[in-house]
Amino acid sequence: MWNTALSLISVCWVTIPSCVNVIYKPRESILTRNSGGYTAINELAEIGQDCFPSLKRLRLSGTPHGWFFSAINLVELVLQNIPTQYRATDKLLQVILSNSQHTLQVLELSGSLHAGVDHSSQRLSLPVVHTLKVGFAYIEEMSTLLRIAEFPALTNLSLWHLEDCLNEDQRHQSEMVEAFQEMTDKLPLHQLTALHIDAVSFPREDLHSTIAWDAVRNGTVAQAQYPVIMRFISELNALQTLTLVRPDPLFLQSMGYSPPSSMLFLPSLKKLRFETSIPKECLHIAKYWRRRIEVLTLLSGGAFAGPGLERLELLFPHTQDNAALTGWKNDPQPYAMSMGVEFQREHIPFLIDEDDLYMEDSDSDEEDEDDAMDED
Repeated sequence: MWNTALSLISVCWVTIPSCVNVIYKPRESILTRNSGGYTAINELAEIGQDCFPSLKRLRLSGTPHGWFFSAINLVELVLQNIPTQYRATDKLLQVILSNSQHTLQVLELSGSLHAGVDHSSQRLSLPVVHTLKVGFAYIEEMSTLLRIAEFPALTNLSLWHLEDCLNEDQRHQSEMVEAFQEMTDKLPLHQLTALHIDAVSFPREDLHSTIAWDAVRNGTVAQAQYPVIMRFISELNALQTLTLVRPDPLFLQSMGYSPPSSMLFLPSLKKLRFETSIPKECLHIAKYWRRRIEVLTLLSGGAFAGPGLERLELLFPHTQDNAALTGWKNDPQPYAMSMGVEFQREHIPFLIDEDDLYMEDSDSDEEDEDDAMDED
């Protein structure tokens, strides 16, 4: 039988029922319960209130959990790497969130969301959540959260794909477009001030074949008709800090467009950070950077438009040409007021594409045929 461990932060001394053991350590407490069963939903809050009335921050990471209680009035809730069979259903997660509906400010769900959702569920408003962090392996996990909760006060959003691979699967890419369409419709992107996107992949298409830059600039294309990724970016008018880890080329290309009555998308951007361990992705970043400067120069009548960012940060593979980066830093007409460059070990994740998946299926079929022949 699994033991469950919950890391509890800012816990007061409390009376604990006999079914629960609490081990006290400096700065944290570990709650363990030797039970694999689930508590009825209507009992979750009652048990949580009796056990931990002063609990403000709860972090559950990497351990099976039978959901035998639900803390109330949390300020921060972090659920990470929960085994699939122990993840809360959409209805149960909604109950857990509702017990801290008017106090929860920070919510992180990484590898902890169910892929299925009851489409009849009503969305729960979390009116004071300002920071949302979501890590997912399947698109359906992101959809689950967006269909059960809404975040009217959101200002800080982090998204990352949990698989360490170069996902070239066209199905994944098309599903990601659907996910960003849903985020554009259901999240208050217009008020975000910080955005972090890690290893998210989109269809490999050239935006110029879909929509002309002049058509966007002249306002002859309505914002609602923009491609999904461009529409997502066009909503980010209050964004001040953007971090892109292993940035997708289509996302970078969309950032380079200039909407009507504005110099560029992301008009409030002050700090931009790129991170990648893959040399090829450095080329995409450099191409975006050149495009951004060209557009700014064009829109300012060919003159230097002045620094457009307060801070540019780069974390590149150690094999990257340092001399070229030095040229960026020493540019007499810099686009960023300050620039920081760091290096990391080159690492190219495992590549998954449709051909690989097909080959795996073919190999499996061949093995089955061989086994059948052996049996004969």
